[in-house]
Amino acid sequence: MNRDSQITHLRHTDEHGEGLVSTSTAPSVSEVGRLGSSREKGCAQQTGWGVGVFAVALFVALGHGWSVNTGLYLDDYAHFEHLKAGDWSYRSAVESSRLGIVGEVLDLWGRQEAGLRFYRPIAFWIMRAEYTVVHWRPLPMHLLSLGWHFGCSMLVGAVAVRCLGRRFWGIVAACLMAIHPGHVGTVYWIACQTELMTTLFLLVGLLAYARHAGWQAPWFGNRESAIGNRASGIGNRESGIGEESEDAETRSSTLRLGLEEGRGDAAIALRNPRAASGEPGGQGCPPPKPQASSPKPLTSSPKPLTSSPKPHAAWQRGSWVFAVICVVCYGLALGCRENAALFPLVCWLGDRLIGLPAVAGTSRRRWVRWEHVAMGLVFAVYMALRWQALGGFPVPPPPYMVPIAASAEFARYLVYKVVTYALGLFCCIPVVPIGGRSYFDERPEIFYKLFVAVLVLLAVIWAVYRFRRAMIWPIVWMACLTAPMMPVFASPHHLYLPSLGMVVLVTAGLAAITGSAAKTQVRLRRLRAAVSWSLILVVGAALALAAWGMGFVCARGVLSEDLLVRDVLRQNRPLRDGDHLFFINLPVLAYYAVPAIEYELGYRDLHGHVLVFSPDLICMESPGTVEVLDRHRFRVRAPDGKPYLSGVTGSMLLGVMGIDPHLKPGQIFDTKLFTVTIGELDKGGVRELLFEFREP
Repeated sequence: MNRDSQITHLRHTDEHGEGLVSTSTAPSVSEVGRLGSSREKGCAQQTGWGVGVFAVALFVALGHGWSVNTGLYLDDYAHFEHLKAGDWSYRSAVESSRLGIVGEVLDLWGRQEAGLRFYRPIAFWIMRAEYTVVHWRPLPMHLLSLGWHFGCSMLVGAVAVRCLGRRFWGIVAACLMAIHPGHVGTVYWIACQTELMTTLFLLVGLLAYARHAGWQAPWFGNRESAIGNRASGIGNRESGIGEESEDAETRSSTLRLGLEEGRGDAAIALRNPRAASGEPGGQGCPPPKPQASSPKPLTSSPKPLTSSPKPHAAWQRGSWVFAVICVVCYGLALGCRENAALFPLVCWLGDRLIGLPAVAGTSRRRWVRWEHVAMGLVFAVYMALRWQALGGFPVPPPPYMVPIAASAEFARYLVYKVVTYALGLFCCIPVVPIGGRSYFDERPEIFYKLFVAVLVLLAVIWAVYRFRRAMIWPIVWMACLTAPMMPVFASPHHLYLPSLGMVVLVTAGLAAITGSAAKTQVRLRRLRAAVSWSLILVVGAALALAAWGMGFVCARGVLSEDLLVRDVLRQNRPLRDGDHLFFINLPVLAYYAVPAIEYELGYRDLHGHVLVFSPDLICMESPGTVEVLDRHRFRVRAPDGKPYLSGVTGSMLLGVMGIDPHLKPGQIFDTKLFTVTIGELDKGGVRELLFEFREP
């Protein structure tokens, strides 16, 4: 029979309910066999997601389960107090994020500062709702943090599926996100729920934007084969990435391209294309039997394409909903944390790096579209509301933020931040606020050699994928969502949002090891698969062990505050609201000891004063010597080998107190309640301090 009579236009309804048109020929016996195998793969994929949910939940529990008993810590007390004392008003939501560190939480030698002011009303409305539901108890709040982290991990897995085309690699990426040791501090700290919320909103916004923009799926697939081979029915087998992919967006791109190329001249409607293709959700388990004759058209004469709505236009009309979702998620993320600001740039560059090329009207040829303008307006409204709520644009003082300047010192600081975050993401090296810089300054060779190793790893992954432009996009995600935090001191929770880029790149590297099923011999393919599986198991076990260890450190760090609070509460004379508490050798990580004591006793008017901080960051294992001179004066001497206010931690504390780090013997500081006189000094720090109180 005439071959032209076999060519038909198939109108499909994909899993998103969109009408799509493509071209194909009548199925042959071999094609029917492939349809049956496609059904089996679809069922396996459904099972895989169930296994993936279990695996991600297991990794979340293994890596972060200890957090449920750690209670409130540091900034949690300030947020808890503000939220409980406030209401549901907009002003209360804005004020709840304020941190009055110096002079409000503790008195540091009479120094005062305005504190840290943020604009995060969406996050604190959500946190107030959470606290209300759980009756203001910390343990359920930690469980909610685990839930936020689980949701973010699953969304990272969904993005990885779009990137690589296989659900298995999406599950691997989700598990990697769930167990990454760098996320332990973020998940353990209730105050960092703002970071978890921001990440979840932006991941939803990213998936919605990609659906609206029609990004090529798999995103890391061969751009040329998407135009040529896929339109003619040839799958992209290069590097094994995207092989046998059943993603709806991939089918949508292929079908639309086939329509625009004008292939075929007849139409046939399939009532249930999923049943015919063997996809999950279709009715009828067995594959269809081969037909002896060509399919019978529903109409005696084919109608011209112009007689029905253009499928591409219908797809375009329906996609505006996804654009609205993206814009709304961007606004919600901005209301949770400032580091979401450059998300529109991530989307815009994604159009350039991932979006389909300009063929047959399927591309996003205009560089600026209405959704970009909408996100720009959202950012402008956010900045206006922030300016009005905070009375301008307050800038945190040093050491919280390094002043931006065109200087070599600031350039070195930026290099340090880039290298620190890269090592934290790819090498799981802990990011220690402020103190970490001195550690690496003493070991520059290790610091920069590891960074070069990371760059080599990224170059190898890029080369394996034949230097595709789409592989640059994860770097764009990391760079754009880290940039707003660059002037701020390094902190581990800054790694959470950018980690999507790292997870996708590492997963892509693991996927590349398996090679191409079409171009590799069976024995070699099995060997490469075994190597890939072994790497996945080893990496998973190592990360789980590292996360468990980091959790142990976090739990022990919280004890430095808990033990101090217990010691104060065990004093012979019970505390009364309004008392003044004076601390010698206070660990820096127990800075919120007074709010913690108020939380335990239900008080609201205790006053804390730090006479001197402990030489140790966490512990009180280096006791000094206190010599009482009279009823008004006493002298404090530092332990041997551990002077006070020494090293990077000492410089940080002096900076917070607004004191010149170049102290001099005999220098006096008046705190109104008492005076502090610098006694003996050495190159390391302060050896002796003299305190004189106005009242006995």
